[in-house]
Amino acid sequence: MKRRVRINFAGIDCWVTYREDYIMSKLVFGGWQDFSDALGCWLRFNNELDEHYLDLVSKQLDIHQEYTLLKSGIDDPNDFFDKVKKK
Repeated sequence: MKRRVRINFAGIDCWVTYREDYIMSKLVFGGWQDFSDALGCWLRFNNELDEHYLDLVSKQLDIHQEYTLLKSGIDDPNDFFDKVKKK
């Protein structure tokens, strides 16, 4: 885990993943709840995310369509999966 950050949570030092990697992992796993989690992170931190990194990694992981749909503002997981199935 090269891209991680150390935080102190409730007096305990913890390693956590970057938001971008969290989103990518959720899109890779690809379940309904995973998309909902990725969408929540996207909506909450949209202005703080490294979109260049997300674009590059989504292509490397072959989930660029899923990432593009996430960026498009689609907010219903059912609509998301309908469009992904048309891949």
